[in-house]
Amino acid sequence: MVFSTEIDILTFAIIAGITISQSLFGVGILLWGTPIFLLLGENFIQTLTLLLPLSLTISFLQILQRLDKINKNIFTRFLKYSLPGIFVGLNIILIYSPNVNLVVGIILCASICLKIKLLSQFIKKAVSKFDKLFIFLIGLIHGLSNLGGPLLVLRVSLEKFDKETYRTLTAAVYLLFAIIQLSIITFQVGHVEISITYLLFTALIYFFTNRYIFVKMNEILYDRAITFLMFLMALFLFAKYFNLIGAL
Repeated sequence: MVFSTEIDILTFAIIAGITISQSLFGVGILLWGTPIFLLLGENFIQTLTLLLPLSLTISFLQILQRLDKINKNIFTRFLKYSLPGIFVGLNIILIYSPNVNLVVGIILCASICLKIKLLSQFIKKAVSKFDKLFIFLIGLIHGLSNLGGPLLVLRVSLEKFDKETYRTLTAAVYLLFAIIQLSIITFQVGHVEISITYLLFTALIYFFTNRYIFVKMNEILYDRAITFLMFLMALFLFAKYFNLIGAL
């Protein structure tokens, strides 16, 4: 690993926004940051080497004092079935450039239907029936595009955890994802450049958000915020798939 003290005002602003999202919901740095930096001209590997250390840092801080909140059964399932998917996806991306945004967006819209009682049981049964395959696909899509976050949010939300357990479990899985991704990139590229400045700034934003925003959100507000976030994710992915973002 190579450490730097790189500073860029636009990058600082972007990191602030995506870190707030990840601090509250366990996803955001990779989900929002990946397409943003790609649109700014960074290639996929450069984007990963910038964002993965930041995501790993936030995830580590989120689970550091909440290890008891990690559901071991679900975490073990992700360990067994999603990591092979990430390995396959991240290696495929070096050869092909598949566009999975539309598929993820559709699944995410379906996940919002979990709030509609008549449809929620049907969706839960469908995902639960093919849970191992679904978790593998989360890893595969994350390896291919860094956009496995929406599906991770969907899978964890099926358990109806309280906000602490939800965020901690999501952070633990994201930490797992980041470790395997950084390991593969380091093996392939030879080194990963990490900005100490951005790491410290990310940690500062996390502590501020955790202290002044997260702790003041009640369970109902948090659940509604997650639903709204998933809706925004779906719109964002559809716009990216149909090249609406690039046209703006």
